Amino acid sequence: MDGLIESLVELINNFDPASYLPEIDSIMSWAETFLRLCVLAAPVLILIFGLMYWFVPAKEANHQTGYRFWYGMGSVDAWRFTQKVAGIAWTALGLVLTVVMFLVCGGFGEKEIMDIVDVATVCILWEIGLMLLCCIAIDILLIIRYDRKGVRRKENRRRRREKRAEKRLNKNNGIA
Repeated sequence: MDGLIESLVELINNFDPASYLPEIDSIMSWAETFLRLCVLAAPVLILIFGLMYWFVPAKEANHQTGYRFWYGMGSVDAWRFTQKVAGIAWTALGLVLTVVMFLVCGGFGEKEIMDIVDVATVCILWEIGLMLLCCIAIDILLIIRYDRKGVRRKENRRRRREKRAEKRLNKNNGIA
């Protein structure tokens, strides 16, 4: 029994929990790789979705795929225009962001990990902000070009003028 206790005491005295932890250098390299992926993931996804919207859009408005906005889902014409504009805008934004963020990530190697975290946070916030601005610009363009039913606004004006002219003509002819 004493031999068992002595061997347990020796095992406990020689136990080093730090030997089971990974090296700090490997953790930092994994953190740097993870931050690079975080910074580059959004621009690459924006670029891929932009190319999909531009070159392979859904044929009709739906609630599953494509750039969805109320004014762009009213008609097939509005849907196709929405997909084309969103595709061009997202492709351009994704391409620019991918190049810029790739250059930013290239400078990560010579920085401390906390500096990399700061730069990655700023980059991700810029990506979110630019994406929101891009979506707002697309939505404003759609509001200007189409009404809620997906009819071009110029066509609406033409139809209203024709109805007014028809009413005047009917009024002049004595038809109520």
